[in-house]
Amino acid sequence: MNHVGDVKGKIKMAKETLFMADEYMGKLGHELARLNEKKLGYEQVESFVNELLPLAKDATEIMNLGLTLHRKGWIQNCSEQRIRKCMIDMLRKAVADGLW
Repeated sequence: MNHVGDVKGKIKMAKETLFMADEYMGKLGHELARLNEKKLGYEQVESFVNELLPLAKDATEIMNLGLTLHRKGWIQNCSEQRIRKCMIDMLRKAVADGLW
């Protein structure tokens, strides 16, 4: 933004930008609240888990077996839970277990 010229025009533009940001954050808050109430089915959780924690091509069979068992447990635990709680719990567990 150039700081010379029409000050009133720049103030107007700044107000409009702040209004748009406020409106966007309000919509984002509503969408996050809606998603927090949505529950996931088994297939949806399985898709998220597989995307977040893919099996490594260069890992040993035992390493991939261990990860597969972790993933199956998360999928079963997260099915029918709220999205936000499930994903936060899953990521915390993955970090604690040294998987992510």
